[in-house]
Amino acid sequence: MEKNDSPIFILGCGRSGTTLLRVILNRHSRIAIPEETWFFPDLYNKLNELIKNEDWRESIVNYLKIASKVHFPELKESEIRNGLKDVEKEGVPDILATINRIFADRENKSRWGDKTPGYVLHIPFLKKMYPKAKVIHIIRDGRDVVPSLLRYWSVGPQTNSFIETAIYWKKQVKAGMISGPRVFGNNYLEIKYENLIEQPKKVIKQVCEFIDEKFELTMLEPNSLTSKLPDWEWHAKVKGDIDKFHKTLWTDNLSSYQRGIMFLVAGKLLNKLNYPKDIILNVESFFSFTEYWIKNTKTIIIYRLKVFGYNIFYHKKANE
Repeated sequence: MEKNDSPIFILGCGRSGTTLLRVILNRHSRIAIPEETWFFPDLYNKLNELIKNEDWRESIVNYLKIASKVHFPELKESEIRNGLKDVEKEGVPDILATINRIFADRENKSRWGDKTPGYVLHIPFLKKMYPKAKVIHIIRDGRDVVPSLLRYWSVGPQTNSFIETAIYWKKQVKAGMISGPRVFGNNYLEIKYENLIEQPKKVIKQVCEFIDEKFELTMLEPNSLTSKLPDWEWHAKVKGDIDKFHKTLWTDNLSSYQRGIMFLVAGKLLNKLNYPKDIILNVESFFSFTEYWIKNTKTIIIYRLKVFGYNIFYHKKANE
């Protein structure tokens, strides 16, 4: 098999298994995927100003030092500076991926990747920067994702509203499902979290074939993890065996109101994804759903127009 050194992007709504997939791929002898970056689009938009400075590399060092402090507290200024020393102003993709490349060097691996769930809304941008990248979109039943997002407020839409969080899940998943195949074609792959938990070897073999890498048994061995994970509560389970994960929780954990909201907000999408049907009509859910849409119709229309325009713009740029 010919070696492929193109970057690998793991995308998806938060709490859908992106960290688990990142950890599994990181056990591969050639692949290094660090924690979330988040700053790619923002840094790209600021680069025109930053590179005007005479000492432009130092300006980028200062930016990356601040932008990366949440997920990379151990990163040293000297490492960032060293990572930029051979990069020219025109090397925008390499500038954006400085920290990812540093991480790969630390792991002594040749292929870098990125696991930032929110980039699912920036797929055309990723295509523009990394036209040969491999994009993996991991999807999990929204009825398990939404309560998990609400539990870990800082990793989701930062709202206490069940209905807004349900809409957030739907938006993230649909963005990947629409933009992914249209923009990346055969370099886009969707996998289900539930399938990964149920048949890890089969799914990871499929992923390895997709990214042009040989499957390695160590990828499924928890003790073979080479890179350190942040000590965050929501990462605790990924350090253990995959079969310890819960596949489905919503049937026991969701109230009839919450199940009604999921049906009204995302019933069609859940059905399209072949998740178990749960047709439940709850009076409180119906009135909450109706009230939300009446109050937010204008905002929703404007948002959809912006997303449409964004995707058209970057899709056009990516093909120029």
